Amino acid sequence: MFQKQVETAIKIIDDLKKDETHQKTLYDYYSKLLDNLKNKYDFQIGAKLTNKANAKSFYETTVISDLVKFIKVDTKSEDTIRTIHSAKGTEFNNTLVHFEDLRDFEKYVFDATSLLDADEDDARIYYVGFSRAKENLFINIPEKNEDTIPRLQGINVDYEILI
Repeated sequence: MFQKQVETAIKIIDDLKKDETHQKTLYDYYSKLLDNLKNKYDFQIGAKLTNKANAKSFYETTVISDLVKFIKVDTKSEDTIRTIHSAKGTEFNNTLVHFEDLRDFEKYVFDATSLLDADEDDARIYYVGFSRAKENLFINIPEKNEDTIPRLQGINVDYEILI
């Protein structure tokens, strides 16, 4: 179940970055999310919206872009979900680091020893992300190639492919 939650969280974050998502109403986005999760994973994260207390009306008339501008990351927060930049000096039982592309994953995971003395901000940022996990470090990459799995096995990393 935890893998489903991780995959769902990543999908939601990725979707919320897209301009076309920002133009959807909360109702359309939420309804599609519920349907996709039910069809793909056979689980439900919430209930269908009803007209109780005008919630459905609010969801139908509010566009995501109207709300996104009010969302911010508070770096002094006690929240358990943070960006890498706001996680410095803290630890979590489980940490998820997401890579935008396979090239960066290979550079900062497989070729990390070549960056030990590098004066590169991204190397330091990923180091902070990797070093926050007390129990489990989850790394998400959007793709793999024929070398990815053998290289993971070569460094004794447990992996799971989520489709």
